[in-house]
Amino acid sequence: MAVATRRTRKYAIYVSGTQDQADDHVFNVSALLETPELERTYPDVCRRSLNKYGHSRGWRRNRLRTASGFTVDALGLNTGARGIKLEMDRPDFIILDDVDDEIDTVNLVHKKEKVIQRKLLPAGSTDASILAVQNLIWSESIFSRLVEGRSKYLLNRRVSGPHPAITNLQLEQENGRPLIKGGEPTWEGLNLARCQSIVDDIGIDAFLKEHQHETKGKREGALWDQDMIGPHRVLKAPELKRVVVGVDPAGSSQPGSSETGIVAVGLGVDDHAYVLRDLSGKWKPAE
Repeated sequence: MAVATRRTRKYAIYVSGTQDQADDHVFNVSALLETPELERTYPDVCRRSLNKYGHSRGWRRNRLRTASGFTVDALGLNTGARGIKLEMDRPDFIILDDVDDEIDTVNLVHKKEKVIQRKLLPAGSTDASILAVQNLIWSESIFSRLVEGRSKYLLNRRVSGPHPAITNLQLEQENGRPLIKGGEPTWEGLNLARCQSIVDDIGIDAFLKEHQHETKGKREGALWDQDMIGPHRVLKAPELKRVVVGVDPAGSSQPGSSETGIVAVGLGVDDHAYVLRDLSGKWKPAE
């Protein structure tokens, strides 16, 4: 809302993992623009843009165009993004929100990053600003890689956070129930009592992930975790005596099905095995 009312940006795109998620965010923006309080102060920002015949030029779930000249488009990473523009304008404000999902595989994360690097960011104007905001979903998510400096794009980013709901969190168990016994809330709207209520509702594991940004450790259902893998990583494998590709097909490529396992593994001259590549994912037979 700030960039719209201050007129610092003209054309924004709101990017999420899926088109439906992006549409929901833009719909929420439209709800804010239609509030009476904002309209009294910034009437042209809240008024719809009309053509010379009096018809709306865009006020729907995936696009908002205001009389002040500000436009917001919704874009899912699962849709095309190359060459996106509004008439003669390229986006000068790009928002990344809800691009990560807890069920994303490493392979899907890499796919999303390719879309961001090769299609989305090049579509922006020469003075485009990028705002990225999301919880750290898991240790290999897009945002975890950005925060930890492992991503090879947005190299001039300024990182704020992650900010846990409670700093110096103190937990105790009483009759099997996790209780928050101490800590300093990050903001007033999420005090210790409210956080305890959230723990009671969603469980301590979900609270630590969603509100404390604790992404390390084992993912649900995983055989390996980063603490197990990390110490054994090498930058370059030695000379290999043999390389094999293993494939473990799944019975279906539907969202709820298992992944098809595809790994390339080499046997080094030191008789150690090295995982060279893992492209496991929800693949169709032809893929």
